[in-house]
Amino acid sequence: QNIVDANMLSVLEEVQDIASSSVREADIERRYNELVAAWKDQELTFSEFKNRGFIILKGDDTYNIKEGLEEASLAVNSMLSSRYCDFMRDDVKALLNKLVAVSETLGTWIEVQATWMY
Repeated sequence: QNIVDANMLSVLEEVQDIASSSVREADIERRYNELVAAWKDQELTFSEFKNRGFIILKGDDTYNIKEGLEEASLAVNSMLSSRYCDFMRDDVKALLNKLVAVSETLGTWIEVQATWMY
């Protein structure tokens, strides 16, 4: 059958919906991969403390990491709220759990460090 006689208009809306969903899914996957890549090599930095070595988290760097964790968590929550996230929801949830765990651990570390230093 040739293209003109194939009655393509009858499925046009369905094809457009599929294409639109694919674009949105690809965007979620791209944002997920960017977040994973950004946090993969993130490192804590330390300052020297009373000639005992580099054992204290650096304030500004740690603050930036903590702030970045909060921003990343918001971005991941935004992805999870999208219906287009279903195809990789488990991976996105796992990333959120890791970000939250790191943020909570870092927060506790900062509190303990402040108490220990003074």
